[in-house]
Amino acid sequence: MSTCHESSPQAIGKGDNGFISSVTFTLVLIYYLVPVELLDLVALQCDQDTSTKLARTSRSFRRSAERSIYREISLDVSMINAARIIACFKTLASRPSLALHVKHFTVKFPSGSLFLKSFRVLLSNALKKMTLLESLKLYLTGSLSYILHQTAFSLKHFSSSFDFDDDTVKWLETQNSIETLEFRGSTNTPISIRAAALPRLKVVSANLLILAVLVPLRGVEIVRIVLPNRWLLSEPVTSHLCMLLAFSTGPLSSLTIRCPGQVSDEETSQALGKIPSIITGLTAFRLEFSESGMSETLVNALLGTFITHFQSIYNISLASEDGSDVLHNALVTSSFAERIHKSCPRLIMLYMGSKRWFNSKRKGWHRDR
Repeated sequence: MSTCHESSPQAIGKGDNGFISSVTFTLVLIYYLVPVELLDLVALQCDQDTSTKLARTSRSFRRSAERSIYREISLDVSMINAARIIACFKTLASRPSLALHVKHFTVKFPSGSLFLKSFRVLLSNALKKMTLLESLKLYLTGSLSYILHQTAFSLKHFSSSFDFDDDTVKWLETQNSIETLEFRGSTNTPISIRAAALPRLKVVSANLLILAVLVPLRGVEIVRIVLPNRWLLSEPVTSHLCMLLAFSTGPLSSLTIRCPGQVSDEETSQALGKIPSIITGLTAFRLEFSESGMSETLVNALLGTFITHFQSIYNISLASEDGSDVLHNALVTSSFAERIHKSCPRLIMLYMGSKRWFNSKRKGWHRDR
């Protein structure tokens, strides 16, 4: 019996009774009557397991299924055996036709992992074949940016925990389409980048030293800064940060500050108070505490005089990892929303803990259900 992946309808196989099997007939009918573009769209709606089964159906359906399977690849060593990750690198490096389907590629290893030269070479070879890649996330620690050299893709989004060093800058200067950058790595030496580099950059997430390199004289509109120590949430650091961000030609519209917690209510309020006096055009502000809760005194200060000094603010977000602090108390947060309705009528959204509050002309402040 012939199979439906042969080249013509005449090659369709027959069952034992001499008639074309219904399954085979249906598959071939779909293949010859439905445009390939529609098959691609159907395959893109399938999950990984379904796409894999579709690829095994016939050679004809395999083409559409492979586009779906390889379009987005995420390799996390905490969920996938390292041997399978290496096998994936080898497949992509040896089969460029499959690597061309990859649009989003993620590799994640725990911080501090050591990588053999053979691993780095395999990853580099695989990346070189993904010429149509749009989004790349490489969570590998160390000075590994050199593996990106000689790659042919033009990214829109790049995220990495590499060290931000000269190799990183040399590669970034070849990327003219990047709109979003996230750096979780460190930098220990002064780095500079050509003023003409990264002409489309809009979103940056990094530490203060890296932001100082990437933001000034570029059209950055959204910034997320990560402060590794709560003592850095101070008036001198915040003033320096704001002066750097003020050089964005975006102009800057959204700012997120993430840090372990606060030293004191007074010092944190003074530090954050510098922001509206320097960056007056912010429309969105977010403060995240990653290791502690947020005090009611600080929240009162932020939702009081702090927001009234902005000219265009309409979105305030406050978040913490402490599920028992004031941000996670529904009774207290409801009173905050009512209070700022009069003091800042232009505010549209308030996010506190896990709750969102919206301000509408018809309902006033109401919580998102």
